[in-house]
Amino acid sequence: MWDIRSTLNAARYKAVFENASIRVRIGGGQWEMEKYDAVRKVWVSCRKRSIDGVRVEANNTPLFTAQGTVGGLATITIANAWGTYKITLAITGRIKTTRVT
Repeated sequence: MWDIRSTLNAARYKAVFENASIRVRIGGGQWEMEKYDAVRKVWVSCRKRSIDGVRVEANNTPLFTAQGTVGGLATITIANAWGTYKITLAITGRIKTTRVT
């Protein structure tokens, strides 16, 4: 849970400091941070990581803007042996974590 939460925070700060659009794709047992290359008009991978022993589901792909806000609001559910957690992103960029079980 902390890995995904810190990745979301890093994506937000990266978007602000680099004045770029950054998205975090979550699914298939991994997450991937991507930066939009406006010149080539493609998404370029910045970081990618597999998440072993954890079930992760996201209802959307969060997209962080250069202003630090989020488009593609998302709810991410993370479950492992220690419990189930939910991470929600507000349009302002706020990241909230709650324990479900």
